[in-house]
Amino acid sequence: MSKNFPARIIVNPELATTGYAFESRRDISPFVETVPGPTTELFGALARRYGVYICLGLPEVDLKSGIYYNTAVHLEEGREWDEA
Repeated sequence: MSKNFPARIIVNPELATTGYAFESRRDISPFVETVPGPTTELFGALARRYGVYICLGLPEVDLKSGIYYNTAVHLEEGREWDEA
């Protein structure tokens, strides 16, 4: 890809970073993270590098409550700007 990549919006599916191979909370626990976090930082850097918007689904954990979420984020210029 280059700065002239023709796509302006890249939409990934639900749980794009992990898939659905989980049968229990214990199975997915190594993959949940906060938002913002490592995955949103990585995809934010890609959005900035290529000048695109990225919609990304990932497993999120709320550290305060311990609740897991199937989260979607929209990234632009390396920043999270909306959470669905």
